[in-house]
Amino acid sequence: MSASINASAQNLSDYQWKNRILLVFGNEKNEELIEKQRAIFNAQESELKKRDLIVFVNPKSRGMVKLSNGANFEVILIGKDGGVKKRKTELMSTDGLFAIVDAMPMRQSEMKGNN
Repeated sequence: MSASINASAQNLSDYQWKNRILLVFGNEKNEELIEKQRAIFNAQESELKKRDLIVFVNPKSRGMVKLSNGANFEVILIGKDGGVKKRKTELMSTDGLFAIVDAMPMRQSEMKGNN
């Protein structure tokens, strides 16, 4: 998946005002959950791209890691402004994710501009 990145040297500031970020964190005991989450996002790659979403799985960047609450499994949505918009400690459905993103004022503006 081109939208999924296992990053070690990325900074959130590199994406601010350009992309929304999905951070997926999990430990070895939750590898199955990580893979299920990756599959959920992979199945909707074109929809992720439409919403300027980039997925990072277990990123090593200090700026990204410090956002984690240390849960065994966690998915964090970060808006283009760099703020945390949603945090889940269970699988995140794309329906739920897209509803959150599509309700954001910046996304509303983007959708109006694309029509």
